[in-house]
Amino acid sequence: MHIGIFGISGTGKTTLTQVFLQDKLDYFGTSASYLIANAGNDINYKVLNQDKISRNQKALINKYDELKKNHPNTIIELHNVIEVNDGLSLIPPEILLDLNLDLIFFLYTEPDEILKRRFLDKKKSRKIVAQEELKRIQELSLENLISTFGSKNVHVLSGGDPAKQLNNFLDSQPAL
Repeated sequence: MHIGIFGISGTGKTTLTQVFLQDKLDYFGTSASYLIANAGNDINYKVLNQDKISRNQKALINKYDELKKNHPNTIIELHNVIEVNDGLSLIPPEILLDLNLDLIFFLYTEPDEILKRRFLDKKKSRKIVAQEELKRIQELSLENLISTFGSKNVHVLSGGDPAKQLNNFLDSQPAL
């Protein structure tokens, strides 16, 4: 089972993945950013442009395919909208589909919470934008996922305990 967790920067994908992995020892967790950086590519939003993003996505697919050969169960943190210094870049549907994910989740977080997390997290370089812009970017990201995978295949996690929501969803599914 290969699970994709999508969300804009600061929604809590890493925290969700870490909590999920505490209960699911048969899963391997990673992030697109880690795999891209591990391939020697740049992930800093301040220097990203369309060429670098395209190269990054090709590297991501290759690295993720390699990873899946050794790990039958994965959870990966992903972006389908990338914030760059001069705007936004949408990842093309064919790239998202080439990840060959079994389940797609979108982590929705209130914009004020995202802004707070971005401001407080000094480990990652993130854009600081207004709450209304964060809301717009989240909506664009979700719309992009739905148009790529279909509304029945994109599951939204939001509110108090997204890891519990994710586990409950998985527990309710017939074995694939």
